[in-house]
Amino acid sequence: MISTAIIIPIISAFLAAIAGILARILLKDTPAKKMLAINFLVMGATLLVLSPLFYKFLVSWQSITLVILIAIIDTLGNYFYFK
Repeated sequence: MISTAIIIPIISAFLAAIAGILARILLKDTPAKKMLAINFLVMGATLLVLSPLFYKFLVSWQSITLVILIAIIDTLGNYFYFK
């Protein structure tokens, strides 16, 4: 059974990818460089402040695999954001 500590980051990555794509559609007149910088700054600051409150990272094959999966999802979101 997959725990909520595994499901939440995966759902978060999907929602961040969708939010990035929708932001690009809604703000089509705004240069991508400005939007991307603000997007990453907000996400990074939020994760930096809130992640230690909710998650404890234990290095294991499962956790490494999940981090790679989340990175792939974010990469695909950014790819489709610019496409």
